[in-house]
Amino acid sequence: MMKKSVVAIMVLFGISLSFSAALYAQDVDKTAKDLSSEIGKVAGLTENEQKSINNPVKKMLKGGADKDQIKNAVAGLAKDDIRGEDLKSSAESMYELVKSGNSARDAGNIVSKAAHEAKTEGLKGRDLANKVHEAVKKMQAEKKQQQENKWKEKHAAGIEKHGESGEQGSSMGHGGQGGGRGRR
Repeated sequence: MMKKSVVAIMVLFGISLSFSAALYAQDVDKTAKDLSSEIGKVAGLTENEQKSINNPVKKMLKGGADKDQIKNAVAGLAKDDIRGEDLKSSAESMYELVKSGNSARDAGNIVSKAAHEAKTEGLKGRDLANKVHEAVKKMQAEKKQQQENKWKEKHAAGIEKHGESGEQGSSMGHGGQGGGRGRR
């Protein structure tokens, strides 16, 4: 009887977890659609432009990005005449930066700067998208290098703290026998 109760509870828990995940997905989908529409109203986007940014907006929301930062960054790009496919690819680039740990605001600033440089150079379409993508990759590489440097600094500090060899002592007991029960 006890086993049946445990199994029933586990099944109910699994069902409720699945239901929660489905509701979350619907909520994010609706929030992304509403946010894309809101960006459209603020920046004067066409319906097609709103649809084109919906997926990167949704991915940024799922990644935990702040809704207002997404709105301000994407609307800022559109207001600065980054439109159509350029806007879509710029929003995708923003998502790549958000996925790397940047805030949506910082990602928007990086993408906006790269997009403006590309436009100043007379680039459009795929060339503009490539320029923005290069800037994103550069920023991701810089962030990765910073993280590696922090790890190296921590590791070096740990070696200094525990001695040159990094040994902290042995848990084997006397004579390397292990000191406890085990296979003999």
